[in-house]
Amino acid sequence: MGIATERSNTFRRERLRMAGRSASVLLPAPLTEPDHARLRQWLEAVSGEEVAGTFGEFDFHIADTRPVAGGYVGDGRPFALHTGLQPDWEWEPDELPQVAAAFGFTPVDEILLIAFCSREEDHRVLGELSAWLAEQFRGVVCFWGALTVSVPSVVGLGYSDSDWRELERHFRQSIEGLPGRIVGLPYEAAPGRTWVTHFADAVFARAWLRHPQFHMTG
Repeated sequence: MGIATERSNTFRRERLRMAGRSASVLLPAPLTEPDHARLRQWLEAVSGEEVAGTFGEFDFHIADTRPVAGGYVGDGRPFALHTGLQPDWEWEPDELPQVAAAFGFTPVDEILLIAFCSREEDHRVLGELSAWLAEQFRGVVCFWGALTVSVPSVVGLGYSDSDWRELERHFRQSIEGLPGRIVGLPYEAAPGRTWVTHFADAVFARAWLRHPQFHMTG
């Protein structure tokens, strides 16, 4: 690994620690220079101002998501965007092959979106931008965690210490009828406790925005 890549990895780790929420769009083809130019144009459209940043690393405030098929109009929400797949620290060795098996391509590039706050509007903006980018680049959204829904109190399960295998049917019942594909890749959150990271295609990511319990999780 080169010095520049290591500095980029460290920078991204620090920003994720500062984040309120984050999501990634995994891509089947590398981003080109024209793609990066399009990204900047879209970001400037939703921010209404010139976007600061270097190649592949942008800081901006989102004030209007209508240019990307969203519905948020309001005060500028602080965001950042980074490009470039970083498998050496983001991804476990078996995760990308599992994504490939589920969605039909091995990710070779990534758009990481970082929301620096976690208010309701930040969840909404992050979800809208993730869905839009997945649509434009035929990508898959990584939610960096499990999408959770309310579980009836009579079930006696909570999210803080439950195993996902006990909760999954409640989640599946809640999203029944939503179009698209969503897959949960399991991992061991604690000894004997399985949890998942959810990945979804653009169709589901767009539909999830309409769910009454919509939220982002990463």
